[in-house]
Amino acid sequence: MGWKYELDGTRGQAIETASAQIRRYGTHACVVNGLAYGTGYGLVTGDRDCRHYEVPTTLYEGLWESAGRFLAS
Repeated sequence: MGWKYELDGTRGQAIETASAQIRRYGTHACVVNGLAYGTGYGLVTGDRDCRHYEVPTTLYEGLWESAGRFLAS
């Protein structure tokens, strides 16, 4: 699992940066947030595959759900 806090660029660019981090480090997913992403959090799990979460509690639920899928594979 990675995390990208992006200040510059657009939401799409922030998601691409998170996707690139996944490819570079071989992780399963990456959370992205910051000014470039905008409000909330994105959970990137593949090449530009991003689920949006408005608040931390829903992000935590998404992380828990994703962890179960990653451990099963």
